[in-house]
Amino acid sequence: MIVFCAKLQCEISVQFSFRSENPTVGYYSFILIFAGVIWQTALMNQYRLVQISRKDQFVMSYGGIRGAIAFSLVALLCADLVPSKKIMFTTTVVVVMFTMFIQVRVLEAEDNARAKNRKTGRV
Repeated sequence: MIVFCAKLQCEISVQFSFRSENPTVGYYSFILIFAGVIWQTALMNQYRLVQISRKDQFVMSYGGIRGAIAFSLVALLCADLVPSKKIMFTTTVVVVMFTMFIQVRVLEAEDNARAKNRKTGRV
C-alpha cells in the first residue's frame, strides 16, 4: 500500500509540478497528496481498532510530499545519461520509507515529551 501510494504521488508530482510553468499546479498536487492521505486513513479508520490521529495523518502527508518530490526528481532523470536510474529509483524508495518510519518515531517521542512537560507544568 505504501509503495502504491508513493508511486501515485510520484506520478502526480511529475505530471503537475515539474512540467508546468504555473506554480499553482504544484500547490494543487500537494493538496491532492494531503487529500489522498486523509481519504485513505478515513477509509482505514473504519476497520481499525486504534484510529489514526490527525497528527499522524499530517506526518504521513508531509512524508508523502517529501517522497513525491524525491521520486519525481529521480523519474525526471534521462535513462540514456544516467544508466543507474533504476538503482537510484530503488534507493529512493528505501530511503523514503526508512526516513518516514524514523520520522514518525522521533515526532512521537517529541510529542510524548511535550505532553509530559505540560502535565508537570514545565514548558
